[in-house]
Amino acid sequence: MSDEEKSVAKPIRGEFLREIVFGANDGVVTSIGFLVGIAGAVSDQTIVVIAGALTIIAGGASMALGNYLAVKSQREFYESKEEAHSENNPIISGVIIGAFYLLGGFPPLLPFILFRPATRALIMSIIVAIIVMGLIGFMRWTLNRRNLGGKIGETIIVGIIAAGIGFLAGEVLNYLGLSAAI
Repeated sequence: MSDEEKSVAKPIRGEFLREIVFGANDGVVTSIGFLVGIAGAVSDQTIVVIAGALTIIAGGASMALGNYLAVKSQREFYESKEEAHSENNPIISGVIIGAFYLLGGFPPLLPFILFRPATRALIMSIIVAIIVMGLIGFMRWTLNRRNLGGKIGETIIVGIIAAGIGFLAGEVLNYLGLSAAI
């Protein structure tokens, strides 16, 4: 079985763990950070939904294509040095990270589609994001069985920090009067 076939055959056993965790975590963290920021700066919920969806889709594509280039570049580097190095299939790595970015990114946007007013949607979005982050932490734990609370807590704390930064950015826009133009 070739290295490429092995890459396809066993993604669940951890070979693509980096792509799965990085994609899902970056998706939810970017999504909630952006949504908290824009919801604080823009009063029109439709704009929040459209901008959120576009941000998540563009982020997923960027993650997929960027990871493809990174894995391919790393493989080419080792090949040029004639060093044996086991690296994931660049296309599969890109698809996985992009797909998990979308899987992590869209749940926090759903409350803005399902709930009104925007303040209720924002609260629900934060709750959904924390649940998604907890699930990512749980998934990390299932693969290595070390410190369940630590894995979940670490993932949630990173997300809360990102959401706080997004909120502060939105508040700065409000303070500067830039959100009134939107």
